[in-house]
Amino acid sequence: MRWIVAFLACIGIAQAQVIQHQISDDSWARVPLQFPFPYYGRVFTDSYMFSNGVIGFGSVQQGWCCSGYDLTRESGYHLNYAIMPLQTDLINYGSGRFVTEGTTQYQRYLWENISEYGRPNNLNTFGVEIRPSGFIGMYYDKVNIDSHVVTIGMTGDTSLGEYTQHYNGFGLSRTNFSYITDATGNMCLVNPLSSPTCPGYQEAYTTQQCSINPLYSSVCPGYEQAYFSNQCSLNPLYDRTCTGYAQAYFNQQCTASALYDRTCPGYAEAYALAHVVTPPTVTVSAPTVQVSTTGTVSVETPVVSDPVVNEVVTRQPTQTIVTNTANNTTTTSVISPINQTTQAEQKTEKKTDAKQAVSVRKTEIKNEVTNTAPTITEVYQAPPPILIVDMLFKQMVKKPIQDNNRSYYALIMGSQKTHEEMINEQYRKRD
Repeated sequence: MRWIVAFLACIGIAQAQVIQHQISDDSWARVPLQFPFPYYGRVFTDSYMFSNGVIGFGSVQQGWCCSGYDLTRESGYHLNYAIMPLQTDLINYGSGRFVTEGTTQYQRYLWENISEYGRPNNLNTFGVEIRPSGFIGMYYDKVNIDSHVVTIGMTGDTSLGEYTQHYNGFGLSRTNFSYITDATGNMCLVNPLSSPTCPGYQEAYTTQQCSINPLYSSVCPGYEQAYFSNQCSLNPLYDRTCTGYAQAYFNQQCTASALYDRTCPGYAEAYALAHVVTPPTVTVSAPTVQVSTTGTVSVETPVVSDPVVNEVVTRQPTQTIVTNTANNTTTTSVISPINQTTQAEQKTEKKTDAKQAVSVRKTEIKNEVTNTAPTITEVYQAPPPILIVDMLFKQMVKKPIQDNNRSYYALIMGSQKTHEEMINEQYRKRD
């Protein structure tokens, strides 16, 4: 503020560095610099003062008409490398002035009593000072805009996101405005991140990212601890020192085997299954009964699935019972080993009626055996002995027949006389 007053006071003094410019509506005046000015990674020795409250560097692209730009939404070459102390639609209706003052130590730009376009009485006085160090100062005496959008800010290469926007909105007055007195044009000195072209940009970017997340790079301070913590959070089994390692290890082992520890879920069930012995199963099929053409009946003991039981069973001989209906006699023979059937044959008289009787008797015996032969398909647990109900089959399996007992009584059709003769004949042979 003080330099504006001093600047206005010295305008009347004839000094070479003070110049008043005639700038028409939406136009500009060229203002050479007496020092190199660093700005957003570049250096400029020329400038332009625009009527619409803008200082541009480099070539002129536009007149900055006719409303303030929102730098957060707009970009482009026409907006690059500019200082905007009050960018809006301004015009000098005759009572105002555009003045510059420059030396090797500073360059000043002054808009004095410049009106808002269409509002002659809305007068605005403000200025900008830049220095070889890159310093930028924006100073305001009065601001009165009520019909246009206003932008206060600075731009570098907008395609790279290089800009600073202090204000953007509809209208602006001194009552709601804050003075900007410490801005700098050499943004690289203040903040190397202002442009990728700034010296030290990469180092500053790495520092910034490390402060956000130490895992950004292995060169970040605290990277090792951050990496360790991250791995532990992903999997507590990463290291024994991870928080929660013991519980995670216990859960892992219990999942692999419920018998790992008594406190594992499902331990009791797993222990019971591991210590229960399942007894073997034995399948017994029905015996095979064969009747020859001569009337011989053979019963073959089946081999069961259990090897122990099979060994006992197969040691028993097979009995073959032969009945000769021609002479009404019965012969019993024992054949070993099991599964080999020897047929005891008995010659019959070559008479037609005898052959017919043998055929009839063979059919009757076959039917009797078929009707009485058990069909045993039984699965049971060892070691209980095999239970066979049929008396005849039971005798053949257990032991050889030692005597003509009641089993043969049924085979000879219940003849007591024949049964007694058979017994007496046996004892006579023993004597």
